[in-house]
Amino acid sequence: MAAIHILVAMLLVVSSANKKAALYHAKKLREKGAAVAIEASGYAEDVHTFKELESKLSGCHLKGPCAWQFSFTPTDVSVIAPEPHVIYHYSLHTMFEHDTTVYRIRGQFPKVRYFSVQTYTFLRQPIDGIADYHMTPSTGINPFLNRVNSSDDNGHYEVYFTANGDHGYPNELRAYQPDRGLTTLRGGKNTSFNLFTMAIRFYASDPSNDQSVIWGRGPSLFGFVDPPTVEWRKHDNGAWQVIPQCSPTEQQCNTAILDSFMSFPQFLLPLRDIPGFICPVAEKDKINSDFYLWRAKLPQILDLYIGFKNSDVTYLYWCDIAARMGKDFVLKITGTLGSTPKGLYDEPLVSHPWEYDSRYISFHAVDLRPPIPSYSAIYDGDLWAKHGPGWNRQYTIISAEDESVAEACGLLDRSKDSFLAFSRADGNMSSRHVATPGIIYREILPRITRLKEGGKSPTDVAQQCGMETDLPDAVSSEDIASSSMGMGGHALKKPHNPQCDDPNFSRLVMQERYPEIAVYHCDVNSGVATLLA
Repeated sequence: MAAIHILVAMLLVVSSANKKAALYHAKKLREKGAAVAIEASGYAEDVHTFKELESKLSGCHLKGPCAWQFSFTPTDVSVIAPEPHVIYHYSLHTMFEHDTTVYRIRGQFPKVRYFSVQTYTFLRQPIDGIADYHMTPSTGINPFLNRVNSSDDNGHYEVYFTANGDHGYPNELRAYQPDRGLTTLRGGKNTSFNLFTMAIRFYASDPSNDQSVIWGRGPSLFGFVDPPTVEWRKHDNGAWQVIPQCSPTEQQCNTAILDSFMSFPQFLLPLRDIPGFICPVAEKDKINSDFYLWRAKLPQILDLYIGFKNSDVTYLYWCDIAARMGKDFVLKITGTLGSTPKGLYDEPLVSHPWEYDSRYISFHAVDLRPPIPSYSAIYDGDLWAKHGPGWNRQYTIISAEDESVAEACGLLDRSKDSFLAFSRADGNMSSRHVATPGIIYREILPRITRLKEGGKSPTDVAQQCGMETDLPDAVSSEDIASSSMGMGGHALKKPHNPQCDDPNFSRLVMQERYPEIAVYHCDVNSGVATLLA
C-alpha cells in the first residue's frame, strides 16, 4: 500500500465527495498490498510505504519510516479544529490481522496538565487509549497518579501496541481494527490490515516550566521532555529496533501535505454549504441559544470528518449561521467554572482528583464549515490568570470576529470579561469571515470518570441520558456514502435517549456549570446591540 493512496483515499472516502476516485485509490491500496510478501509484518509494510512516498512527494526527502510524522501545534495546523492549548503528535504504522509485530514508545512523563496515548483507525476513529494516570511507570514515579516534589522525580513510561492488545505487556493498546475494504493477499487468502495511528497529546504547560517558551515550539513540543522513542520487534523475538524520529524537514513536509489536503477548497463541497447539515441545532425560526452534547443532532459524517477525538473528553457545542446573525455578531457566554488542578507540583495537584471537578476545561472558537478552521481558545488557566486568587469561578466570555465590534456596542468590559476571537493571531484564515461560528466546550477527566462520583460535567449528562460514546466497530466507504448522501446526512445514527438532544436536560444535570450563551448583533455605527437569542 502506498501512503499517497492511503491519504487521498482517506480524504475522499470520508468526504464522500468523489466515490469513483475513492474506489480508484482503494484499488491501488489492494494492488500494493497484494505485492507484499507473505511473511511481511507491519513494520516491513512501513518500509514499503516510505519508499513509495519518496518517489511521489516532490521536495520531500524521506529516508525511510520515521516516527511522529505529523504534529499539530497551535501555529502549524489550523484545520479540523485542533485546540490551540494542545500539542498533537501522530505516528502512522501498519498492523495486520493476527500480526505478531509489537510497537513500543518509551519516554519520560511530561510536565503538562494532561497527556494521553491513543490509537486510531484508517478513518481516524478511536480504537484504544490510555490516560496518563493509568500508566504503570517503567521506572520511578508517575506524577499524574502520585505526588512528586519536583520534575526531577518524574519517572518513565512504556506503552505497547499489538494487534489485539492481548500479549500481556504493561500499558498495552490494541492497534488493529478492521476497516472494510483494506485487505491484502497473505498465505493465499485475503487478510485484513489496518493503517493505525498512535497519537500522543499534551494539554497546557505546567506552571513549573519556563513560561517564556512559546507553546508548541522548542522544548515544549513534547511536554518539556525528550520525544518518546518509537521501536518495533516481533513478539518475544529479537532486540527492539528504533524507528528514527522524523527530521524537522520531513515533519514539516508531512504536516503541510496534510494541512493542504484538509484545506482543499472543494473538500466536502456537496455538503458543507447546507446550513442544516453543518449546524443541525440551528432552527429555522430562531437563533440558537443553547449548548448541546457533541453528536446530539450532529450528522455522523461530520463527526467522522473531524476525527481523532479524545476519548477522555465529552464535548458540548454551540453553533449557528453567520449569514443570518450578521457579520457583526457578538456572543456572551456566562457560567460558573468547575474547579481544576494547578499542576503536577503545586496545589491543587493533578494527582489528587478528589480536590477538583475536572482535569482541564476550555472554550474553543471554530468555524464548523469544513475544513473547520480553529481560531482561538480560553482554558481554565487563562481565566485564573485573569481573575487571580480568590476568584469565585464565575466567568463572562465575549466572542466575536474582532474585539472592536464588541467594544463598539459596550458588550466587552476588558477589566472583567475574557475575549474569545473568531480570528487567529497569526493571520491564518484572516481573508475569510466565519461562516458557521461554533464554540466547543471541553472537560477532560471529570470526577465521574476519574473517581466514579457523580458531578456536573458533560460526561455526567452523557452517562445519564445513555449517549453512546463510541462509533461502530467498522465503517466502510459504502456506509458513509450511502448514509450521508441518501439519508439527509445522518449517517449511522444509532437510537438513543432523546434527552441527549435536549439542552434543558444538560442544564438540569450541570446546573450552574452549564454555559449559557446570548447572541447579539452589533450596529457598529450607532453602537446599538440587538439581542437575537
